[in-house]
Amino acid sequence: MSGLDLRQEAARAGRIHLIIWAAFLLVVVSYLVILLLTARERPARGLAEAPLATVRMIFYALGAGMLVASVLLRCLLDQRSYTYADEALRGSLLSLIVGLAMAESVAILGVVLAFLGGGWKDAVPFLVAGFAGVLLQRPDPDRLAERIRTLRVR
Repeated sequence: MSGLDLRQEAARAGRIHLIIWAAFLLVVVSYLVILLLTARERPARGLAEAPLATVRMIFYALGAGMLVASVLLRCLLDQRSYTYADEALRGSLLSLIVGLAMAESVAILGVVLAFLGGGWKDAVPFLVAGFAGVLLQRPDPDRLAERIRTLRVR
């Protein structure tokens, strides 16, 4: 692969990263739409208030932990050193998908809490945090291209 081919491959990979990122963003927004469409003033048969408060606290702790872990894990995976450009492209895609999936799982916790009886108002902080987590992990195609420019080609 020549230098031009490598730049084209990096640009293509960067576009793919952005498409995947946009898909995760859309999924998190769709969770909010689903909750708004199924919202009720009083939630239907859910957990009693005491167990629901415990579940709510556990979910808040899990959500905060997953949000922080998603950003830190992506940073750690992105800092790995690679010898070859194709390894770096695969590694960057892996770190993107893992980070986005963990950020999306925060929003899923909110949806689960709402359906357990917490109502849509309990889900909103999780959806906002999941949305923010996905936004924070927006890929930068230029940075990816710069990173693989210095690597060897097989």
